[in-house]
Amino acid sequence: MGLEERVFIALGSNLGDKSASLFGALQKLKEFAKVVATSFLYKTAPMYVEDQPSFYNAVCEIRTEKEPLDLLHRLQEIENSFGRVRGGERYGPRSLDLDILIYGNRIINTVELVVPHPRIAERDFVLFPLRDIDPNMPLATGETVEQACERVSSVARDMKRHCPRRVVSCGGKEFLWGEKTYTMGILNVTPDSFSDGGKYQSVENAVHRAVEMKDVDIIDVGGQSTRPGTEYVSAEEEASRVLPVIKAIRQTLPQVIISIDTFRHQVAKAAVESGAHIVNDVSCGQLDEDMLDTVQSLGVPYIAMHMRGTSKNMMQFTEYNSSVVSGVATELERRIDILLKRGFPRWLLIVDPGIGFAKTFGQNMELIRSVGEFKSRLFQLPVLVGVSRKGFLTKIADCDSGDVGADWATAGAVTACIAYGADIVRFHRPELTYTVKVADEIFRKAQRA
Repeated sequence: MGLEERVFIALGSNLGDKSASLFGALQKLKEFAKVVATSFLYKTAPMYVEDQPSFYNAVCEIRTEKEPLDLLHRLQEIENSFGRVRGGERYGPRSLDLDILIYGNRIINTVELVVPHPRIAERDFVLFPLRDIDPNMPLATGETVEQACERVSSVARDMKRHCPRRVVSCGGKEFLWGEKTYTMGILNVTPDSFSDGGKYQSVENAVHRAVEMKDVDIIDVGGQSTRPGTEYVSAEEEASRVLPVIKAIRQTLPQVIISIDTFRHQVAKAAVESGAHIVNDVSCGQLDEDMLDTVQSLGVPYIAMHMRGTSKNMMQFTEYNSSVVSGVATELERRIDILLKRGFPRWLLIVDPGIGFAKTFGQNMELIRSVGEFKSRLFQLPVLVGVSRKGFLTKIADCDSGDVGADWATAGAVTACIAYGADIVRFHRPELTYTVKVADEIFRKAQRA
């Protein structure tokens, strides 16, 4: 058996369903190589030939025993399988582009292949994703990847042009992280959720509520209450609640982005097949180990939330060895690391600190104030925060979770989450989109300045 080499592959696309092509290419790479790391996905302006659509670019690190030319030919086969047309305009549009950037310590200079890739140091669409994996990697220019990124960023600022922007795309919608705060509306189709149980159990009522929520960025459909102390229903019962609703929403509102709020792999799979675009899992696979394999195969964004125990006993597990921020981040990082080491695309991951799940009043407050620190500890992944009508808010506001006061209290907490750097905020009341727009203008604009 030969020696496995550390190899970096650049992935790019600017035709068709770009995100699906890049995910599909990654899956095909796994057939003959071990994918050990992936970057974020970046939306980038075209270089060299500027009159063409913007690109999606990423980098992955693999381990392979294949010789460089053999690997090159396998990459070309993957490109061809995604409709890559050769012989067109150089640097022109392409459905899929796979380049060998670095192959161990080898220096290769042939007609077919030059490695390291000669234009790494000038291409921000390569440098930025490469930095996600190994910022300290030395380049032929004598710089590290991090230093090269700083250089090209400085040039971009001087020229008043965009650097590559982190993106995820699903259902035809782009989420450009850092550009704005995105909104998630809660649609519980359960009889026992803590503040709206029973309101939207019928498909008709659920669709009517979805229409009221049409201005949120994501509608999160859930068929299993996760309030403290609840008993879980069967997967079959959960599926019977959510699948007809998802199908009906998809038919009524074909452009809306739907997430499925479930910790069960079979419900997640059926929901995506019925029209959901995102899987939102309160346990990051801890309540169903098959969930991680399922999201690996689905190729949709995965929201990984922190919790301990089950809804029935989670409030028995609120002791953390160090700070709650450190403890939550460390525990969630272990779960995410399992996914990343299996080659799950980093660009499809979103994290959630799990406000109210195995957290005390004070711990919830600390987590909200520390969203930025939480994000930095978790690879700068986008962060979703769900505070809507939670018990610690109604305690502060001295109201019940179903009162209008709970929504005003939620508006205050949502504003705080945005101020501290949340990328997605989750709430029940669709009118809170107005709160988000104002808070976003105040705080996001300041962060971008």
